Amino acid sequence: MGEFAIASTTKMNSASKIYLSIIRMTFGVVGLLISVASIRAESVLLKNAIVHTVSGGTFINGGVLLSGDKIVLVLDGKSRSRVIADQIVDLKGQYLYPGMIDMDTSLGLTEIESVRGSDDMSEVGSYTPDVQSWIAVNPDSELIPVGRANGITYIECAPADDAPGHNTKGQVTGMSAVVALDGWTTEQMTIKRVAALHVSWPDMELNTTPKEKFKDKSKYKSLEEQAKERQKKLKELDDFFQESRAYDKARAASKKDFQRNPPYEAMLPALHGEIPIMVHADDFRQIKAAAKWAETFKDFPPIQKPNTFTLDDALKAMSDVSGGR
Repeated sequence: MGEFAIASTTKMNSASKIYLSIIRMTFGVVGLLISVASIRAESVLLKNAIVHTVSGGTFINGGVLLSGDKIVLVLDGKSRSRVIADQIVDLKGQYLYPGMIDMDTSLGLTEIESVRGSDDMSEVGSYTPDVQSWIAVNPDSELIPVGRANGITYIECAPADDAPGHNTKGQVTGMSAVVALDGWTTEQMTIKRVAALHVSWPDMELNTTPKEKFKDKSKYKSLEEQAKERQKKLKELDDFFQESRAYDKARAASKKDFQRNPPYEAMLPALHGEIPIMVHADDFRQIKAAAKWAETFKDFPPIQKPNTFTLDDALKAMSDVSGGR
């Protein structure tokens, strides 16, 4: 186990002597010195912990040295080096791991689902790529401290694909953001305002329930009607991306007086490969259709080719989840 030591607080260094000698001067100087002194980051050593690192393994009786809000050293518990810190915290064998990131979450966007005024997960509209979820994050949410207490330090808050009273399946719902769960204001907490473009894939399953078993007969649709509706949504989704591509080309060719369109303008980072496109697909048929659709991006040079997760990978993942069924 490494040797730890706290820097002596009884011995006054030269900087402290200068501070005390100047403090006897005018009150204006004292105020200045206090503000300057507060800039210095305090070092904290967390020792005797089971340290779980991202890529370096797990260290028994390890430690982590912090300077302000940054990690400056990770101790593996084997080194005999002397580490000096302003404060030492003995974790006595507790687990210490990096803060977790909660992906694709509504944390901060909703408080009580049954209270519409506290629910800001989605926007009314068919295709709203210009919607940015970070703006709707409530820094005073009672759920944020709960998440932070359970080890979540960052979230990727994303617009939902099912607004109450609106069928948004098969639509572009907006932009997710990376937000820290520590801060006083939304602007202070937001790390990345535009992280990914979110697309909700249309339902591929057809409802085979006979009409006589429907409680509300007016909601019944034949298999042919459902298939046509599904095909219509898929075409609308593809048309929107094609129109966005055409807009991008027209914008690049225009020299001046180009009339900008907010939804198409918001699509540009995704079309240029600057941010990923995240497709929400739950069942086998949705994943298969979405993966096939993604292959159409290969003939559009500015877009990053979706070769990191192929259709075979998607099908294998679904097979593993369903136990080979």
